[in-house]
Amino acid sequence: MTGQGLFLAGQSDWTLNLAETCPGDDRWLDPYDYDGGRRLPRDASTEPPFASVSARPLTELASIRNEINEVIGLRLDFDGQILTLKTWQGKVKT
Repeated sequence: MTGQGLFLAGQSDWTLNLAETCPGDDRWLDPYDYDGGRRLPRDASTEPPFASVSARPLTELASIRNEINEVIGLRLDFDGQILTLKTWQGKVKT
């Protein structure tokens, strides 16, 4: 299926929240709503390391877990190019 997305958010307990998105579904923006407007997350798609994988298909996704089996990161394989994301102090880091 094409056009799907993956929303990642670091949690204050150092875990990673994952939500799959579909074309036209912008419910992932709900946490950014506030009185009369919306705060938007920064688009880093043109910055390293994301720019080098933005046009590649995602071929594999593997969870990285802590000692109590909570998801704290992801290993993403974009057609042979690996991108690892982990949480640190509630933020997603590369």
